[in-house]
Amino acid sequence: MLYKTAQNRFGLYVLLALLFFLWPFFGLCIALLTVQIKDFKYYVVPFFFLLGYSITFKLTEADSYSYGVQFLEIRELSFIDFFKSSYLKGETTDLYKTFLYAILSCFTKSPKFLFGVVALVYGYLFIKCVEFFIGNTKKEFIHYYMLLVFTLVIPFVNLNGFRFWTASFYFVYALFLFSKKKDSKYLLLVASTVFIHFSFVLPVIFILVFYFVGKKPKIYLVFFIITLLINNFISVFIDIGSSFLSNIFLDKLNNYTISNYASSVIEGKGEVSKVFLILNNYQIWYMFITVFITRLNFLRYEFNEEINNLFCILILMFSFINIFGDLPSMHRFNSIVMLLTLNYMMRVFTLNRTTLMKNLNYLALPTILVSTYQAFDLSVDLFSSEIVTGTLFSILTEKSYLIY
Repeated sequence: MLYKTAQNRFGLYVLLALLFFLWPFFGLCIALLTVQIKDFKYYVVPFFFLLGYSITFKLTEADSYSYGVQFLEIRELSFIDFFKSSYLKGETTDLYKTFLYAILSCFTKSPKFLFGVVALVYGYLFIKCVEFFIGNTKKEFIHYYMLLVFTLVIPFVNLNGFRFWTASFYFVYALFLFSKKKDSKYLLLVASTVFIHFSFVLPVIFILVFYFVGKKPKIYLVFFIITLLINNFISVFIDIGSSFLSNIFLDKLNNYTISNYASSVIEGKGEVSKVFLILNNYQIWYMFITVFITRLNFLRYEFNEEINNLFCILILMFSFINIFGDLPSMHRFNSIVMLLTLNYMMRVFTLNRTTLMKNLNYLALPTILVSTYQAFDLSVDLFSSEIVTGTLFSILTEKSYLIY
């Protein structure tokens, strides 16, 4: 760290405040190199607002463009009319987006400001996950390496599809808290993810199983093996869900399970490369193998409640991937499970600093190489170059490609 005294620390923060006005991106780089993780959020979260604000909307096929158009179309609707048309009768399945649109439309008609606010929430949840992940561990190279992988699992460019990825960080952070202390209030946090993105109703069911069944790893392992062998579980779960859900919520659940959904939601619109498929499979098997190797290697150890809870949750989430992974857009949950896996590996490594654990952690890097490359490739067209080269004023005054 550059500062050793309170005076130096104050001087550093004054410098970062000035850089936020003069060259925000350079200030971010300085903050990365100098600021302690516990204070990093004070620069990163405001920078996320600028990142969201810098979306250009020139990619008409991007989710951000369709969100911007939707936001512009609600100018003449009252809150009640908008809620009825978009949620109860329309295709919108998420209360978060509905209320966000309705509230912000009272103050602004700018889709850029909408994405600035969206990015602010996204960035805050991202930082909370990072803070929990790194915790109070002794900071060594391996910890910073794991932190780098953790932050790149869900690339910043995913802000483009903010609904699912905001829900992802919210879900992961809620699960972090829930695994540390199996409390009903944290279970409610996990369950409330469905109000941000309704597709999370499916993994929430698995977490409810863990809450009521308890720490039964042998039962979960048997279930996991069954899901590996049998892929036709979807209809069973939908039939079970239909007996508990009202017609409104059942219709929305069906939106995530019918084959027609593929053409309207799938994010990867081009032909997926063989390299991507190979690394995607590598990620899945990396999660499976490392978690099981870790558990088998340390069977003689008495792990704490958090690690035991995480192991059971991971086995259930692995089963979830086996059952629903082939559904349209459900592959996105792989990234969420990867974050949970890295957290599990970090917690075990903290207690058992063996060469095996260190090597398993190093093997995590290939799981994020393709997504990271694609993120930076897409960011060229998705975000304005001003976010890298501009001042605060130039970022906030740049015009959008979206037609108002």
